[in-house]
Amino acid sequence: MNKLIAETEYRPQLERLLNSSDEANHHIAFQIMSKIGVPGDLHKKMTDQVSKIYLCLKYGFRSLILDRKVAMPDEFLQESIRELLDLSYDASITYRHLWQLDTLTLEETPPRNHFTFGLEGDATSLEGLQFATQLKKLTILNHEVDENEISVLRHLHNLEYLHLQGMSQGVFRMKAVQDWSPISQLSQLKELHLVENQIDKISFLAKNLPNLELLNLQKNTLEDLKDLVNNPAVVNCTIDLRDNPLEVVKVKPQIAQLKERDVEVIL
Repeated sequence: MNKLIAETEYRPQLERLLNSSDEANHHIAFQIMSKIGVPGDLHKKMTDQVSKIYLCLKYGFRSLILDRKVAMPDEFLQESIRELLDLSYDASITYRHLWQLDTLTLEETPPRNHFTFGLEGDATSLEGLQFATQLKKLTILNHEVDENEISVLRHLHNLEYLHLQGMSQGVFRMKAVQDWSPISQLSQLKELHLVENQIDKISFLAKNLPNLELLNLQKNTLEDLKDLVNNPAVVNCTIDLRDNPLEVVKVKPQIAQLKERDVEVIL
């Protein structure tokens, strides 16, 4: 079926689907257009919501959004990307720019004024970074993020290396990620470093991690290893658990179980 037919016979149906408040209808519209073509005057309706932007990526319509500005509220994140890509200080960051990234390091030295504890938007926001879908290596040091900001990580399916290191766990450490489930979507990881993040459970790890080589959980609040023992994906790797409140006698049987799966545990 050619594009002309798509623009005439199917256009009203496609417009109704795209105007619907039901995201399932948006999927149907994109599925149809991926087979029969895209009416040119529907481009705006195909890109007027974040959820539709994801559909553009999924169904091969990247060209519609390549040079559009990405909503990215965190100035520090913007500045880091501009510096990495050698852009001018006032350049807009587009989807094309984000798709050029395969490595990104965000290091606040010194950290921003965390005495406000995020009350004035001080927390690090990763919004917009979810579209850097070609990223393979992401490092965020001295962060002050919460579960709302970390949610963008679930879309970075090509990540092989992720390093998130929080601030000191002293009296000025007021915020902490409570929901680490977005990490469970990252099945291509070779190295996962979650250092000084007040983590007391690691049940969020993916149950399929065929490439995992190193899991670094230093300086957290883990008291046992049952989540690691119960995860069949934790095999043939090294786990660094230094500076956790683990009692060696208590976790000795769990360490033995992990060793049977060729897991080296560092305490």
